[in-house]
Amino acid sequence: EQTQNIAQIDAAVAELKSRLSDKIAQIQSSQILRQQYEQELAQESGQMYLAIIERETAAYVMDKAKEFGFECAVEVTCGYDEQAVPCPWEVTARGSWTQEQRSRLERLLEEELGVPVRRQYYEEILP
Repeated sequence: EQTQNIAQIDAAVAELKSRLSDKIAQIQSSQILRQQYEQELAQESGQMYLAIIERETAAYVMDKAKEFGFECAVEVTCGYDEQAVPCPWEVTARGSWTQEQRSRLERLLEEELGVPVRRQYYEEILP
């Protein structure tokens, strides 16, 4: 009878180990799914953040152009600086301006926004 009890205990332990193993696998799978979801959410959040920076920076540049006496459409593309901080990376302006107005805009983009002239693109549209 003692051998039978030991066999029953061994069978019960094996069943518990199997159930525990299944639960651990489920938990690990859930954790992996949660990590993937968190990564996707962080990526989407980052993309939305960049889109806001691009939109707000373009609006700022268009307002400044108006102050300088001309109107233009502006497209801003974000990148990352040396510390991996998002920032305006390149700017494309389309419109009509004098050389003086363009020079002022170039200085603004470089000095205030950190976009060097080599990453500024201008498409002049003649009136």
